[in-house]
Amino acid sequence: MTLVPGDEVCGIEEFAPAEGTYEEGDFVYASIVGTKSENAQKRIVGVNGRGVRGLARGDIVYGKVMDVYDAVALIQFEAVNPHLGAHSTYCYLRISEVRRGYAETFREYIRIGDMVRARVKEVSPLGIHVTIADRELGIIKPACTRCRSWMEIKGDECVCPVCGNRERRKTAEK
Repeated sequence: MTLVPGDEVCGIEEFAPAEGTYEEGDFVYASIVGTKSENAQKRIVGVNGRGVRGLARGDIVYGKVMDVYDAVALIQFEAVNPHLGAHSTYCYLRISEVRRGYAETFREYIRIGDMVRARVKEVSPLGIHVTIADRELGIIKPACTRCRSWMEIKGDECVCPVCGNRERRKTAEK
């Protein structure tokens, strides 16, 4: 059975924590992803496996645009690598990180419901900030603002196959 950080491994009266575990209250918990390892003679329990490292500058994330404000957009994301962890599942896209140069509004670049590929720009206690300014970053699956269907990307334009709506986005190059 694979354990993930936070999974209960055993009671503290059964075994003492070893590598890959920690004690909290009356229980021993996994601190890394892996499998349980018991040493009955030494009365210790550990987890053999790989640690989960935090998101860092340069990591790629995929997410859905949840809200758009004047100067920032809120994106719910998942990291590409399952062995990356974060203190939040939301990140922020500043208007200055949408493209190279000046962007006045988000209107021509992203919309609520769009799926994006972004790169982590900064991780701080205040939040995770991402960028889509590079050519390989941006919208990978646009959502129609009229009918909420997925749109098809055709160059710089996105076309809805359901209602025929045409909109511009900052799309990611393949």
